[in-house]
Amino acid sequence: MRPHPALWALLSLLLATTSIHAQTYVTTKAVRLRRGPSTSDSVIRVLHAGERVTLLEAEGSNSFFNVKTEKSETGWTHGRYLRPPASPEAGALAFTEAQAPHYPACGGENHFRWAAKMSLGQASLTPQVVTILNILQWRPLGLQQDLASWCAPRQGHELEAYTVTGWVRRVRKQEADGDWHVEITGTAQTAPTSCIVVEIPGPSYDPRFGTARDSLDALLKNSAISAAGDVTPPVRLRFAGAAFYDGWHFDRGKATAHGRCNSSLGALWEIHPVFSVSSTS
Repeated sequence: MRPHPALWALLSLLLATTSIHAQTYVTTKAVRLRRGPSTSDSVIRVLHAGERVTLLEAEGSNSFFNVKTEKSETGWTHGRYLRPPASPEAGALAFTEAQAPHYPACGGENHFRWAAKMSLGQASLTPQVVTILNILQWRPLGLQQDLASWCAPRQGHELEAYTVTGWVRRVRKQEADGDWHVEITGTAQTAPTSCIVVEIPGPSYDPRFGTARDSLDALLKNSAISAAGDVTPPVRLRFAGAAFYDGWHFDRGKATAHGRCNSSLGALWEIHPVFSVSSTS
């Protein structure tokens, strides 16, 4: 029997609070614990690198988060220096099963910058023509694997729509977040590692994503796709969508585990989400 609505609401709030309190983070460097969410607030003490804290509120303020230390001190510290404890069962980037539940949900999903990543705010804009080389030279946004970056809104190039043409070298349709992961290069002979990533979300988010996926399949029908997703021969296609900086793959000053694409920070720029796929002929 379901409790009275008022009691049910209170119970739901308590469960949500318990879930928040269960989120433990580790400081990645020495960082100040302050009495408020600003650098102007007084310092309680300096937390040492590797110290564990518990998140008290899911939402931050000015990228500061309210936490409780193992010594039962409460205060605010910057989310840039907070990450979930390392999981022995998964690599640093296998966040879907191991680390994501520790982070706040953005847009209803426990994935890095999900609300920004799935935004259709740029779909009505006239796309600017850009090359793969242009994209690789864009300035990194500085977002990475930390609590402050997890729900960061779109900014800079991410506020624009673009059209980029490239040769499809790999298509992976079984990504953990449900996106179709596509790697493209500037020429058919370019090393596959000199690629950028374009991602097509699932059609449940918007019908145009389903249309984009159907177009990609149709345009690749004469190519063989291996179990690893390699496309032979490569096909030159045009992708239109919004720019997105996938800082989750930033690790120790370089890009890692981002498909086969190179380790430069410029390679963390993607077209995500893709709104349409078309032939160049």
